[in-house]
Amino acid sequence: MQILTQTMLQNSRADRCVLMLYQDRQWQVRAMATWEHISLQTEALENNPTVPVKLIQYVKNTLATVAIDRLKTDLPVIDDYLEHHQPESLLGLPILNQGNLVGILYLENRITSGVFSHDRLKRAEFSL
Repeated sequence: MQILTQTMLQNSRADRCVLMLYQDRQWQVRAMATWEHISLQTEALENNPTVPVKLIQYVKNTLATVAIDRLKTDLPVIDDYLEHHQPESLLGLPILNQGNLVGILYLENRITSGVFSHDRLKRAEFSL
């Protein structure tokens, strides 16, 4: 998980990366990474103040990739976390294994907008 989150930071231009996994019959925050620190943990997702829970729940329920700039969206995903931190770019990405949701990756850039643009995401899909 350390290598995964570190690699995602390096390749995505994010300044924060959070990995959530479904384990022990609940969604858990398992890894958080910034350029300064990587933290492995096992914390429940529900009511977790360190992640945008409404965004994560939306990705979980729809299996949709969500990219937002400057919090401009009509989606019901803006919560206290996002209002407080005001990231310029954010991305919620479902992780699927044979069509089943096994995890969610959350990336944010607090300084630069347009980091997770549609064109950049398409290029990333092509290179995988």
